[in-house]
Amino acid sequence: MTDQWDQATWDQFEIDRAKEHQRFQNEQLPFIQHSESSRLAARQLTGKAKSLRQQVFDFLKASGPATDKQIQEALSMEGSTQRPRRIELVERGLVVQMGKVMQPNGRVAVAWGVPPDEAA
Repeated sequence: MTDQWDQATWDQFEIDRAKEHQRFQNEQLPFIQHSESSRLAARQLTGKAKSLRQQVFDFLKASGPATDKQIQEALSMEGSTQRPRRIELVERGLVVQMGKVMQPNGRVAVAWGVPPDEAA
């Protein structure tokens, strides 16, 4: 298998990336249907999600792999805000699992990071 893409592959990659960008530009955040507070929280965060997602990405890019807890502490962000933003980055392929680390409580946590091709 070759590491080089032909022009058609690159063109499709760019089209897919543009569609993904547009999807997140016009996003509506998910909420629990029967919960008015969840619906309101989703509305309030809709305009901020892009900025919060960028904060998570920038932190991981600058600091290297980190657990969700470490990201939350470094960015002073609640888990219920940070985890969905990290998941969105994972879904876009901008953040990946980099390994696992032992936490002080003896449990194992996933370390998330920016893959080398996105960190450049």
